[in-house]
Amino acid sequence: MAVIHRRWLLSLLLIFGMTSESTAETRTVQSIGVGPFEFPISGTFEVSRGESGETVFYASNGDAITVDFFRRPPVATPEGRTQAVAATAALVRRSWERHMAEAKAIVVRPFQQKDLPHSRHLFSLVSRVESESREAYIIQYAVTDGSAMGTLFFTGFGNALEAAGRFDSEVEAVK
Repeated sequence: MAVIHRRWLLSLLLIFGMTSESTAETRTVQSIGVGPFEFPISGTFEVSRGESGETVFYASNGDAITVDFFRRPPVATPEGRTQAVAATAALVRRSWERHMAEAKAIVVRPFQQKDLPHSRHLFSLVSRVESESREAYIIQYAVTDGSAMGTLFFTGFGNALEAAGRFDSEVEAVK
């Protein structure tokens, strides 16, 4: 839970114009890999490592995608996997909602869970905040198969629901 909190703080710092002290390199990518998950998100980004090991992709327009990966012990049975997914959903939901409340963010699309192909599950939460007297968004996604979880936090300026509309299909197309 502390790791999720540190990543959340990093994402919040990105919105308020602060950056990580690690060295960034420019990369053009056709997709973003997060552990065993691959998301069809392409572009040219300044890519750097955060203090907790997360990777941050900065777009030229100032938006950022913070990604991280977590692994759980493998679960042998379908029932065990179902329980692991339910436990992960509950933990992620509590953490994200608590952090949004602490940041005084306004949740504009409540926590959602969606089943994806290949026994994967998507969690999301869309919030808006004000930063530098402008509307900003924090869009949180997590994809899990019960034994691994990849997270993507999108931060930037603009309408949160419109931004989520752009990112939802890319995240849902995870391979």
